[in-house]
Amino acid sequence: MHPVIHYFYYLLSQWEQNHFVKMLRRLGRKAVAIQADSASPEAVRGAISQTVAALGGLDILVNNAGIARGGLLEDMALEDIDAMINVNIRGLVVATQAALPHLGKGGRIINIGSCLAERVPMAASASMP
Repeated sequence: MHPVIHYFYYLLSQWEQNHFVKMLRRLGRKAVAIQADSASPEAVRGAISQTVAALGGLDILVNNAGIARGGLLEDMALEDIDAMINVNIRGLVVATQAALPHLGKGGRIINIGSCLAERVPMAASASMP
């Protein structure tokens, strides 16, 4: 196992990413900031490859990307449905496929679902994974 922290968080600004990486390095950790669009298979595969190249391996994959598009199901545009499926389902599968060859014995994959998985926020609303 590599003593590495792998952390992806898309919404951080470039300054915040650099600050976070510097903070981890001051703590003696290996760190790199890589930004990728979870809806793009090429970007997801590239992020995994860049992580492995920069940090020397992969111990854990945490699939935590997710989006939601609000509104009534009957009013939802196909573009919104496609966007949710691309990020919430396909992105998870592509990331897992890309990570598997790099996870050695003891490697882990953690899939984090939505807080809406058990209960939707209001009656007559629907949530997609």
